[in-house]
Amino acid sequence: MFKMLRALYPTLYYFVIAQKYQLSRKPLPKALRNRYLKDWGHWTLARMGVSLSVIGKPSSKSCILLGNHISYLDIPLLCNQAPVLFLAKAELARWPLIGSIGRCIETVFIDRSSKASRQAGAAKIAEKVLKAKEFIAVFPSGTTSIDESVPWRAGAFRIAHENAIPVQAFRINYEPRSVAAFVGDDWFLVHMYKLLKTSQIKASIEFLPPKLIRDLAKDMEEIKAWCMQREIGN
Repeated sequence: MFKMLRALYPTLYYFVIAQKYQLSRKPLPKALRNRYLKDWGHWTLARMGVSLSVIGKPSSKSCILLGNHISYLDIPLLCNQAPVLFLAKAELARWPLIGSIGRCIETVFIDRSSKASRQAGAAKIAEKVLKAKEFIAVFPSGTTSIDESVPWRAGAFRIAHENAIPVQAFRINYEPRSVAAFVGDDWFLVHMYKLLKTSQIKASIEFLPPKLIRDLAKDMEEIKAWCMQREIGN
């Protein structure tokens, strides 16, 4: 129990900060938000016993980051690398803790069942990248998967194509992957307890150079195929 509370401490700490800004109705300044995100990512990985190796580097210019989704650990891992905002399903906005923090850090919430919500979300993503110079991370699978065999949604690729926004592919891997993966009927606290009992989790993230989407279907399939390959040696 102590290990779990220790691992959750960074999230609880920033939840208090998020509540403070929401109650005051003041937006969290961008520079401060970005620093908080990086610190939260670093602290969370450290307290979860995750060691990280990085190949390549995030783009220095705003773009849409696209890649595979294995675990909730993917979120702090990405935050540790770049000041990213996230695209998330609308129901997460109503979750205790997660919803409050998500709204504070300007997560783009989309109701996938609503065409109007999807269109509004697409416009918001384009505006944040092109005008606000933000980095938006999207998991095209829309859910966690141990091998990314689930279908990918084309929405983020279409937004990038229609607005000439560069995309940067990333590929995440864990060792042991079966322990880090959060899939199926896993319960969050039970999964975290098992994860914390593991002596060490090795994580890696690899970035490709940014590119423009020229052929929607072809580029999406190429990026997905690359993401499904595991890092050499694992």
